Amino acid sequence: MHQGNTGIRELPPAQPPLIWYEGNQDEFPELGGGGESAIAGPIFRKNDTYSKKLGLPDRFDGCWLIAEYARGWVKAVELNDKGEIQKIRPVLPTLRLGKPTNLKIGPKGRLHVLYYTKDDKGVLARVENKGATEGSIAPGLVMGLEAPPRQLRKSKEAWAGYQLMSKSDCLNCHQWTRTFVAPPYFEIAERYKADPSALETLTQKVLKGGVGVWGQIPMLPHPQHNEKQARTMVETILYLSQLKPKK
Repeated sequence: MHQGNTGIRELPPAQPPLIWYEGNQDEFPELGGGGESAIAGPIFRKNDTYSKKLGLPDRFDGCWLIAEYARGWVKAVELNDKGEIQKIRPVLPTLRLGKPTNLKIGPKGRLHVLYYTKDDKGVLARVENKGATEGSIAPGLVMGLEAPPRQLRKSKEAWAGYQLMSKSDCLNCHQWTRTFVAPPYFEIAERYKADPSALETLTQKVLKGGVGVWGQIPMLPHPQHNEKQARTMVETILYLSQLKPKK
């Protein structure tokens, strides 16, 4: 040991990793597959100085925020009082702005994610809590969210479906008239308006997820909804084929 070393001379024993992965693994299926380039972010702690409207919601208190450069995701690791993993949940499901390189909590309690993009540039995304989802955070600053069509209020059933959609993660990826992460609802309604099996097909797609029909961005499964709820939401989407999108 060098004589100029002023640090501790006896190091503590090595500790096992909290999370480990290589390719697809059974231990942490939430992490998916692909390359390995982990990004460790901060542990979020509630603070009275944070904005109650824009900061991360209380359910993220004590969560360790992590990202994966190669796979392009951002996730929250829920820990118990002993530091043991309870759950790994997506923070920005299916949203791909590039490859995350750094995570920070801002002075108002909002999450800031620094991305490296395909054009060799960078983008700083500020993620605000919009109170729209239970399992994730609405990417409010990435693109302003469209309001639902006013005509939905004319149908009690369609409006009930919209209420379910607004409390789920639907509007994180879908908008009404413009392409966001996923195709717009009016475009979905137009494609399936002559398909007699559309209601059943799309209900199962909501429940089980899927990929390939609209490109390679996957739609996540929604086990938090039962079949009746999923069907009600799909009926609202298909109802749009009777309406004219507002330009």
